[in-house]
Amino acid sequence: MPFRWVEDTAELDSIGIAIVDLINLTVADDGMLGYPELLTPDQGRDFIRQTKLSIAHDGTQLLCCEIDQEVRGMLMLKRSASPTTRHIANLSKCITHPTVRHTAVFIDGLRLVAKRAKELAVEILTLDVRGGTKAYKLWQHCGFRTYGTLPDYARYRGISYEGHYLWQRTVELEKTLISMERGI
Repeated sequence: MPFRWVEDTAELDSIGIAIVDLINLTVADDGMLGYPELLTPDQGRDFIRQTKLSIAHDGTQLLCCEIDQEVRGMLMLKRSASPTTRHIANLSKCITHPTVRHTAVFIDGLRLVAKRAKELAVEILTLDVRGGTKAYKLWQHCGFRTYGTLPDYARYRGISYEGHYLWQRTVELEKTLISMERGI
């Protein structure tokens, strides 16, 4: 399987540039990801530095998909730090390279996310996404449901976009993925 959880922050020294390139590729096709423009080299280094800190100190989990020795996808899973909400984790920076979109890579990655969530005793997964996008529709197709909206979620090129906050139980995600695999 082309996936791996990046657990040693030193690994980001070798794949960091490829991760920034993947982010920039998505930003270039209007994926945004919180960035209105391509990341500069300084912004890219800062993103990798922040990611290292999150992995080392905040319990963030980074899933990477590497095909032909190139990063083709990534996703970050961050478990809540509060003792009363440790059963919740947030997904972010879910990015797939255009060459693997519309393939099994996304679904296979979600299977690994569900498995890791169970290992961490995470029962609820959350995420936020700009409304009306392909990503929003894909998350809904995977069973995630809106629990809130923010009318002024993101501003891009002078336009305000609505954001949706989504959630799903880990066990429901597993069932949804099995159903999708079977074509139910």
